[in-house]
Amino acid sequence: MAKKQKNNTSFSKGWIFFSIPFLIPFIIIGFMFFKGYTEFQPEKEQIDQLIHEAETLGENVNEILEYYILPNGHGLTARSTDGTILLEEVDPDANTIVQTEQLNSDIFMRSFVSYQKDGLVFITKADDNSIIKGYYYESGKELKELDIPEIHADGYLESHVLSHQGTIYLLGKKGDGSFSLYSIHELQLEEINLTENEQIVDLVDAKLYYSSTFTDLLPAVELSLYDQSQFMLTLSPKAEERFLIPEAMSFWETEEEAVSQLYQGKESTVIRIADNQLVQYDIHTHTVQNEIPTPEPIYYPSLFQIDTNLTLVIGRESVDESSALIGYVFNQSGEELVVDLTERLQEQSFDYNNDAFFAQVTEEELYIASDRAAISVNLADPSVSEWLTPELVEKSYLSLAEEKQQQAEKLTQDSDTFSKDRLLQYIREDSAGQTFTIIITFWVGIPLLIMIIIFIISKLSKWKRKRILNNGGIKVQAKIMQINQTGTYINEQPQVRMKVQFTYQHDLIQREVKQVVSLLYPPRPGDFVDLLYDPRSGKVYLWRD
Repeated sequence: MAKKQKNNTSFSKGWIFFSIPFLIPFIIIGFMFFKGYTEFQPEKEQIDQLIHEAETLGENVNEILEYYILPNGHGLTARSTDGTILLEEVDPDANTIVQTEQLNSDIFMRSFVSYQKDGLVFITKADDNSIIKGYYYESGKELKELDIPEIHADGYLESHVLSHQGTIYLLGKKGDGSFSLYSIHELQLEEINLTENEQIVDLVDAKLYYSSTFTDLLPAVELSLYDQSQFMLTLSPKAEERFLIPEAMSFWETEEEAVSQLYQGKESTVIRIADNQLVQYDIHTHTVQNEIPTPEPIYYPSLFQIDTNLTLVIGRESVDESSALIGYVFNQSGEELVVDLTERLQEQSFDYNNDAFFAQVTEEELYIASDRAAISVNLADPSVSEWLTPELVEKSYLSLAEEKQQQAEKLTQDSDTFSKDRLLQYIREDSAGQTFTIIITFWVGIPLLIMIIIFIISKLSKWKRKRILNNGGIKVQAKIMQINQTGTYINEQPQVRMKVQFTYQHDLIQREVKQVVSLLYPPRPGDFVDLLYDPRSGKVYLWRD
């Protein structure tokens, strides 16, 4: 028994020494694999982006170009970012950013707007090819690009787009160089034929008309012909209100004729400004009739014809150009004060002469948009109003910033937590993880495969011996006659070839067998060894219990 125990101890030590060359690299590679896994952060870019966005959201208020109120009461801001105009819908009550969309724009970030149906129409100029683009934004829906024929806007967008009382007019050139004019009213696109009248022959130039006197009353296009004659075409959603006026001795006379035609058979008294005062002006007689009284004196007034029957007047409460805003909505003739907006304008500080300022009436709702605030007032019940200010938007930005910060913290926490899914992701996506996995697979797989092969061979050997025993095989004791080394070592133990002989059914049989032996207790000639003898094949095998 002592000999057998020593032999087993030697065998175990041999396996340990044999395993060391495999274990040390495996431990090193395993450590490197674990280190790579702990440093693996596929979300790092996303985390950094979230943190950056959270830190800069508070500054986004300074980048806002325009503020709007949507028909559902939410706010909408337009700001420049990465060469585009970013629309962000704000719910002031919940302090949240509801939705974001992008508009293609050139470097000037200029847009024209019109309230149509249940949303806003935006007109911009594409950055890459100066093509006029149209979009429709409605709360709760994806941004829709309007199907506008391809027309180019050379120069500033202001020279090609006009928003007037709920209709947007687009003037540009087609690919062949000819001029095209379109109107968008209630999302319906209509082409206005500039050469429909037989008087318009050899059109060489067309441009939107901006009058210092009747701009709010008279949307029009100037047409220049090759023979140097000029015409004015008044614009309207109604075809019967488009009048072609030949150029008179002066633009003033042309304007008067155009306005007279436009207001033929209508109320002819409108509000004008004379000597910084609001007055009633008769379009047909071209005379000032009466001054229009206001609840408070108004300084630096500006007029905005927000509807065919309504005029918005905005100004300052004193001669100081930075004094508080005051404003009123009158009927067309100025005889009736419809709404006093002063209380709602007092705390605002926008520039009503800025390009970003915009006002429009839809049914009974007045919308005012600007670069500093937005207001909506119900004309039937002025106590019902909404407003959007930088302070309200900033609260929504800060709420969103906190949300992004929490998302970043959660992603960071998840990246520090071990999970099967994360391990599989490391193996799939990280090159180091893939390399380590391949190395570990080969380093572990090859010895494991060898062990499996040995196990299978052992099982097959046992099965074979059992089959031999079941088919007449017998255990015999054979005497060792001669021992020679084969030169092979297994687990640092030598393999020997032994000539043995034994007696079976009175016959003396000699055979050769191979065995791995102990260096400390090697077999010697004259010793006996147990064998399994197969009479059918005549082969012998070392006996194994």
